[in-house]
Amino acid sequence: MKEQRNYYSDGKFKTIGFPVSHKENEKRRAIMPDHVSGINHPDRLFFEEGHGLVLEIPNKEYARYGCIIAPRETVLEQDVICDPKIGDADYLESLHKGQTIFGWVHATQNRDITDKIINGGLTAYAWENMNYKGRHLFWRNNELAGEAAVMHAFQGFGRVIPPFYCHHVHTCPVAGFNISGFVANVKQFLLLKIIFLKNFFYFLFL
Repeated sequence: MKEQRNYYSDGKFKTIGFPVSHKENEKRRAIMPDHVSGINHPDRLFFEEGHGLVLEIPNKEYARYGCIIAPRETVLEQDVICDPKIGDADYLESLHKGQTIFGWVHATQNRDITDKIINGGLTAYAWENMNYKGRHLFWRNNELAGEAAVMHAFQGFGRVIPPFYCHHVHTCPVAGFNISGFVANVKQFLLLKIIFLKNFFYFLFL
């Protein structure tokens, strides 16, 4: 595959494109406008038009920090493509050799994605494999996803059960994680399992 030249890159600094995900109900965005203020060379960041509209963030919020607002085609031409659910992206096959994808890739679990990366001559930096001092770099994202999944399950069941709080168990700095939150999540999971089994047997013996 022929490598395509990026006319927006000066060869010294990489450019990063932030496309809008077409995945259903995907509303996460990799970076908020306020975070751009702490980044050098914001003019190397290309955001697709309407990038933050799903979160009611207008284009001008990114533009006022010096970012480039551009059409989707232009965004996908950049050196690095950053997209939280990039493993499910519908544009992987349209990327050119030498580009880098940055996001939740999950190539290990999906051979199709792996083939697209290899055949396309792409480099992948998978968020799920990024660790710092023995801890997943995006641990907070995992924690929020777990909590959201439990609450979503409760809503699907038809009633939202208030979260449990363990007032006598505090954060353990040695272990490096919030024991209180862990215990609460375990209790929620066990309760959800009990509710599921109760209803399963109820419908089974109707």
